[in-house]
Amino acid sequence: ILISTYLPKFKSSGDAGLRVFIPVGFVAGVIGIFFGAIGPFIAPFFLRNDILKEELVATKATVQLISHILKIPLFGFIGINVFHYWPLILILSIFLITGTIIGKKLLNKLSKKHFTIIFKTILTLIAIRMLVKYFI
Repeated sequence: ILISTYLPKFKSSGDAGLRVFIPVGFVAGVIGIFFGAIGPFIAPFFLRNDILKEELVATKATVQLISHILKIPLFGFIGINVFHYWPLILILSIFLITGTIIGKKLLNKLSKKHFTIIFKTILTLIAIRMLVKYFI
């Protein structure tokens, strides 16, 4: 996470720029099976010079939505009934919608520069937390 957050960012060059997402998607899929949370891993790859902050958030949210929807039948296949947890899912959905509304208002007030600083800072803190948790 730290390496991909601070490496120089590529500029998208059509389909050639999108090819980097094929191996990222594969690795994220494998990581997702074992660790569940792929968000911090894939987030730095969306930080590009030619993408608006709103596009970054929308694209990452869409990728996360698709990955979570794909997990539902996989959990069912291994015998986990996710619908058993519907009260928790309902409560979390309410918080998700509330967070989206608040986040959109905050996003509109941030400049791209400040957004990038906050985005990188949060990714750095997540990576440090993961390292500390792993080694301590």
